Amino acid sequence: MKVSILVAAAALMTAACSSAQAANFEFWYGNTGSVEKAILAQCDAFNASQTENHVTCVGQGSYEVSMQKAIAAYRSNKHPVLIQFFDAGTLDLLLSDAVVPVQDVLPDVDWNNYIKGARSYYETSGGKLYSQPYNSSTLLFYVNKTELAKAGVTEMPKTWEDIVEAARKLKAAGNECPYVTNGEPWSMFEQFSARHGLPIASKHNGYDGLDAEYVFNTTFFAKHLQNLIDWRKEGLVKIASDTKAGNYTAAFNSGECAMMENSSGSYTDSSKAFAGKYELEVGLTPMYKRLRASQHLRRRCVHLHHEGP
Repeated sequence: MKVSILVAAAALMTAACSSAQAANFEFWYGNTGSVEKAILAQCDAFNASQTENHVTCVGQGSYEVSMQKAIAAYRSNKHPVLIQFFDAGTLDLLLSDAVVPVQDVLPDVDWNNYIKGARSYYETSGGKLYSQPYNSSTLLFYVNKTELAKAGVTEMPKTWEDIVEAARKLKAAGNECPYVTNGEPWSMFEQFSARHGLPIASKHNGYDGLDAEYVFNTTFFAKHLQNLIDWRKEGLVKIASDTKAGNYTAAFNSGECAMMENSSGSYTDSSKAFAGKYELEVGLTPMYKRLRASQHLRRRCVHLHHEGP
C-alpha cells in the first residue's frame, strides 16, 4: 500500500453518468489486505443502511493498476462514478477535465471540518477541494525488537545514524537483512524531503505554476540516495527484490529483515505476523541527526519569538 506521503489517497467523483445519484453505481479502490476488508465492510454497511442506492465496490489490486484501468475505462466511456486515486495521480486528474470537484457536487457539506493538513492534500493551489479525503497513511518506522536485542541494540533507532549503527551490529550478529525498503518515491523521496524541510521542485513544489522544475538533485536527498547505495553495497540495506520473500513487507513480517519504513496501514498485518514470534516496536520515521537538530532549533526559535514581548 502507498502513502505517501504521503502519501495520501483520494476518492474522486467522475462524470460516469448523467447523475451522481444513480441507483446502482461502482466504486473502484486500490487497496488490499486489512484495508480492503475495511472498505468492503463500509460498502456492505452503506448498502444495508438504505434501499435507494446500491454501490458495487471493485478492488483493482493497487493504486497504480486502478489508475491505469480508470484511464482506459474513461476513454471507452465505461468508467465508474467513484474511484479512489492516490496522491501521485491527483495532478493528472485535475488537468484531465474528467472529474467533478467534490465541492461542486456536495456544496452543502462543511468541508472545513477536515483537519487542514489532511485537507490540503486534496485541494488545488487556490484552496478548492477537488476530491473527498477518504483514507490517508502515515509513514512509520518498524523494528523487530527481538532481533535487535540479539544484536545488542536495546534502544529504538531514531536517526539514520542510529539505523546504520544498528544495521552494522545486526550484520555482525549474522542478520543478512538489517534494513529493507521498497525503494518507492513516496517513502524514500517525498516523505524524506517533507520531514527534512527540503523542496522537491521550484515554485512552492509546483503549486505556483506548472513550469516548476525539479530541484531535489540539489538538496540533501541526493546525499541520502548515495548513502542508501553505499549501505546496500555494505550489506546493511536491501530492496524488496533482494529479499527471499521478494516483497519488503513480507520480508519484515516473516522475520527475514529487522527494520523497515512502511505505511501505518501495514501495522495490523505486521502485528498479527509477529504475534507469538517477535516483539514489534513502531516509531517515527528517522531523520538525519544534523538536520533533525537544525529543525528543532528553528522550531525553538519560533516558539521563543511568540513568547517574547
